[in-house]
Amino acid sequence: MIQINEQPRTNLNDFSFEFQQIIELIPGGVSWLDWALSSNRSSNIEAPSEASFLNMIQSGLHATDLLRLNALDLIISPSRCMSFSKDDISLLT
Repeated sequence: MIQINEQPRTNLNDFSFEFQQIIELIPGGVSWLDWALSSNRSSNIEAPSEASFLNMIQSGLHATDLLRLNALDLIISPSRCMSFSKDDISLLT
């Protein structure tokens, strides 16, 4: 089970619009999240916020906290993207 701020998440729609857009920017992020949501795991995955969960995914998959956005020649933390407006996030995707 995935818990964000002690709230269970069971499918992608349980996450915010911003999270759903940014997870698509992390290579392998959507596939990993699908696996984590559907997996019958004996341990829980817990994070205090969606932003910190995005950083956990990025770091776990790529051994770095930074995400490279090639189209913009930009290196940024996924959690920093969470502070962007919906319009700005849409420009990234």
